[in-house]
Amino acid sequence: MPDIEAMAIDYRDPAAELIAVEEAASAMPLPGDGYFDWASIKAIGDFAAANPQRWRTIAAKMDDPGASQAELARRLGINQATVARHLQRLKIAPGRE
Repeated sequence: MPDIEAMAIDYRDPAAELIAVEEAASAMPLPGDGYFDWASIKAIGDFAAANPQRWRTIAAKMDDPGASQAELARRLGINQATVARHLQRLKIAPGRE
């Protein structure tokens, strides 16, 4: 991954900002780079589509990893037991129905 601090950007210069964004994007692993493959991406998308409330909870936790279950429950308008159930580990495997 690129060194974020080394990528000082002069936001007054749109060209410099565009170059920095392109450099950061080119450093990101892509499907086929051994990071994710299409089957894994599809499995995650299928899971999210089939479980929108659970996916919303997972996404909220990913956006704020330090948030407690009580905080997430308040923010999402659901009870804490539901948050706990939504955040239980599960394996999303490609080809698994």
